[in-house]
Amino acid sequence: MVLGIALIIFLAWLADQIFIIPEGQVGLRLFWVIGGTILGGLSAGGIYGLQSKLSDYKSGALMVLHIIALAVMGLGVIGALVLTFLKIPLPISNHWLWAPLGAMGVFMILDAIGKKEKQVKAGKGGAKFEDWVVKVFGMLNNWDIDQGTGVIEGVMALATIEMGQGKFDWNIRDEEFFKMTEGILVDLIQGKVMSISADEIYQARESVIKAVQAFYFYMVDNFREFEMHPAIKRAATIKK
Repeated sequence: MVLGIALIIFLAWLADQIFIIPEGQVGLRLFWVIGGTILGGLSAGGIYGLQSKLSDYKSGALMVLHIIALAVMGLGVIGALVLTFLKIPLPISNHWLWAPLGAMGVFMILDAIGKKEKQVKAGKGGAKFEDWVVKVFGMLNNWDIDQGTGVIEGVMALATIEMGQGKFDWNIRDEEFFKMTEGILVDLIQGKVMSISADEIYQARESVIKAVQAFYFYMVDNFREFEMHPAIKRAATIKK
C-alpha cells in the first residue's frame, strides 16, 4: 500500500513536470494530476482488453476495422502526448481520442450479434449423444450398437483413427453432423445433465466423449465452413 501511494505521488509529480497543468484551478489541477493518472491506466487496460479479443472475432471485416481503430487510437494517444510534452496545442479536441475506443466496442457488439445469429444452440444432450454414436457406427457400416461396452469402445477408437486418415471426410463434412457434435460438447462444458437410456453407451461414455472431441476438432481444423464455438474455444484455452 505504501509503495502504491508512493507510485501515485511520483506519477503526479511527473505529470506536473511534463504536461500542461491548468493553473489557478485547484480542482481541475488535482483531476489532471491524480485522476488523469488513474484514468490513463484504466484506459490502457481497456484498450489491451479490447485488443485481446481479436482472436474471438467471427467476422474478418470487423476484425480488420478493430485493428485499424486500435492503430488510430495508438497514434492519437502518442501524438497527443508528444504535442503536450512540446507544449503545442492539440489540432483537435482530446475528446476525439475516445472515438476509436468506442468504435472498437461497437465492432465487438456487432460481431456478438452476428455470432448469436449463426451460433448453434446446444440441445438437451442425451438423445443427441446416442444419435451421434449411431451415426458413427453407420460410417463403419455397422448399425448394431447393442454389442456391449467393449465393442462400442473399440468402434469409437477405430472410427477416430479412420477419421484422422480422412476416410470419413465425405460423411462428416455435413452441417447437421457438425451441429450435433458441437451441441454435445457445449452441453458437456456447461455441465448439463445427459440422460443416456442405452446402458452399453452409458458404460462407454468416456470413449464416446473422446471420439466426439476428436471428430469436432478435426472438422474445425480441416473444413473452412466450420468454426469453433466460443464456449469450446474458452474451455480449450483454459485447459492448455
